[in-house]
Amino acid sequence: MSMLHGAITGNYEKRWHDPHSLDCIQVHSFGTDISPQGVNSALAHYALHERTWNPLPLLADRVAAEALKALPDEIDNLIVVGGHIGDGIRSERPGTWGALVAMKEIMDRQGWNNPELVGHAHHIGRITIQALKLGMDPRVPSLLPNQFDRSSGQVWTRRRIFWIPYEFAATIKLKHDGQL
Repeated sequence: MSMLHGAITGNYEKRWHDPHSLDCIQVHSFGTDISPQGVNSALAHYALHERTWNPLPLLADRVAAEALKALPDEIDNLIVVGGHIGDGIRSERPGTWGALVAMKEIMDRQGWNNPELVGHAHHIGRITIQALKLGMDPRVPSLLPNQFDRSSGQVWTRRRIFWIPYEFAATIKLKHDGQL
């Protein structure tokens, strides 16, 4: 299944690992809303549910980390990385690529290479390809959240009709920049 097909439909290729071989869970935000009804809250809940059987460290971009911290659950072993653009947040390497590069640097220092990727169903295909490009061997679980973020500061994550052209253009740029 192609990355662009997944970006359009929200269907994506699952990648399985022995759960005991995983090193960490990466949480990648989608949009900027961290309210209890928002997709980032759904992603945070998903990541915590995945931790119930194996208390792996969480690596999260700033928006995903804020969504995790907003949950009533106590979060331990959370590592926050930059790399997300939205609501004035900037880093040296913006966007998903920047978050993945920062996460890879942390993983390399820890001797990790097998993350579980938690992200939006329409976005996870690109996250997976970029993680593979960086040399990670990720697990991609099933049934990831797929709602759009109607309150997002990023217009392209508000509705699928905005997401599709954005992702097509982003794919061209990311390939040109060597990030895909």
